Amino acid sequence: MKITAQIIFFLFTIFAGLSPVSASGSCSEDYLYALGMKFESEEVTKAKSFRTSSLFTQVATELVFKMGATPENYRESLIRKLVDAGLYNGEQDCVECFSNSIRCVIKSCKAMCFPDPCKKACLKCVDKNCKSDLLECVGQSDVVNPCVWAKEFEKYKSSSKGNLGGASGSH
Repeated sequence: MKITAQIIFFLFTIFAGLSPVSASGSCSEDYLYALGMKFESEEVTKAKSFRTSSLFTQVATELVFKMGATPENYRESLIRKLVDAGLYNGEQDCVECFSNSIRCVIKSCKAMCFPDPCKKACLKCVDKNCKSDLLECVGQSDVVNPCVWAKEFEKYKSSSKGNLGGASGSH
């Protein structure tokens, strides 16, 4: 009996490693790379991460004061932004992970995170209240945080084009 369980676990481990979607998550590795949530080269990851994070901020800003905003409002708004940016690949469950994270930040960390999501108080609040659910949902132990490059991220957000280049690079 014990050997059978070990064989099943072994086969599951092999299958999970070959699967395009993480064993416990809703996002494919390719989509996480496309969104800049997994590290490639610094410049490519930075450009993609800044672009995606700016979209998340737009969704949060759009819905932060909307009374009665539902999870569907967040998901649909994020899908719209991703489609407009050419970043939606149909992984609705993955997008749901990120829209839920946006909702969590608004619900739990709004005072600390607006207008600057890279403040230490915001990062601590997100780590405490929202990050573990996001990581579990996307099936990762960590995701890229654009605040690692806070000064450059601030310049990106305030630029008219918001383009550092490299956003279309592949891993």
